[in-house]
Amino acid sequence: MKIACFGDSLTFGSVGYSYIRFISPEFTVLNKGINGDTTVCALRRLKRFIGNRKNSKVDTYVVAIGTNDLLLPYLTTISPLWEIQMAPRVKMKECIYDDALFEAEYKKIIELLLSHNKTVITVGLPLLQLKGFKNENVQKRNRIIERLAAAYGIPFIDAAALQRQSSQSIAFSYSWKHKTLERIIDGIVMLVFPFSKDWFSNLRHLELTVDGVHYNSRSAKLIGNAITNSLYRNLPHEE
Repeated sequence: MKIACFGDSLTFGSVGYSYIRFISPEFTVLNKGINGDTTVCALRRLKRFIGNRKNSKVDTYVVAIGTNDLLLPYLTTISPLWEIQMAPRVKMKECIYDDALFEAEYKKIIELLLSHNKTVITVGLPLLQLKGFKNENVQKRNRIIERLAAAYGIPFIDAAALQRQSSQSIAFSYSWKHKTLERIIDGIVMLVFPFSKDWFSNLRHLELTVDGVHYNSRSAKLIGNAITNSLYRNLPHEE
């Protein structure tokens, strides 16, 4: 069984762990995560991917998108330097501010896949451990995804709920405000030395992430295991 996981850096996993690492090796998984991707951009990529004949044998799609629609606009508010960096990116990536528009775009993703007779598993947005970030907005978006999944009869994995259940006390105090250079160094170190990812998480006393956003092994394993369980529960697989 071939599975394509469409998402952003949380799927790609260069910074932090990808949940794909923790999906059962019984399944052949394609990592279609792109750093900084948004819902609108993922839909465009998905159209190209599913329209390519060489991808016709992909049976199942895991959709884990939407975090950057909230994260990138938030980053424009934390300092003038971040605003200069992120404001053009917010426009280029067409971040969705409005919940109703987000629902409409996400619905297009689901309907596109179902129209091609694909099995779909949706993964909600995770908690972000960033100072001043409103995780209430994450919860709103997750309720939208959950509602759509129920309407179309497809699985929904509530990443934020899994994270909350895994820890009795979660800190939301990390900040990227004066860490532009540190963010670059983080990316280089984690790419060259993947074993350092949980070290960053522990150093910063972050229970769920390595930098306030990207998964540590704890969060990635929770979501990877949930996807595996969903595959076993809902999908036929080869003997």
